[in-house]
Amino acid sequence: RIDVLEDVIVHADGEDVAEAIAALIENARDVSEGTAVELWLGRDGDGDWCLRVIDHGLGCTAEDFARLGEPFFTRKAGHLGLGLFLGRSLLDRHGLQLEFEPGLAGGTVATIRERR
Repeated sequence: RIDVLEDVIVHADGEDVAEAIAALIENARDVSEGTAVELWLGRDGDGDWCLRVIDHGLGCTAEDFARLGEPFFTRKAGHLGLGLFLGRSLLDRHGLQLEFEPGLAGGTVATIRERR
C-alpha cells in the first residue's frame, strides 16, 4: 500500500534522493528476512511531510541506533558500513535529514524529512 500526498513537492536532485531511498529499502530488505518492508509517505505530528521506510527485522540496540549512519559502522558481515552514511550524505546535501528509531513492533523506522 502506498499513501500519496498530492501537495508534496521536493526540490532536490531526484537521482540523489532516489539513490538514498533505494539504499534504505535494500538495507530494510536485508534485515527483514522475508517479511514485508513498508513505505509510508505522509505528514508527521508537526504537519511536515516525511517518508518512512519500515522494516520488521530484529531491530537494534540503543548503542547501534546512536551509530546508524556513521561511516564504517555495520552489523552485516562482508559489508563496509558505507550505505547509510552515503545515503544520509546525499539527503543532507539537498536539505533533507535522515533519522532512525525503533519500530513499534520491533525492527527499525528510517524517516526522511525536510530539514527545518
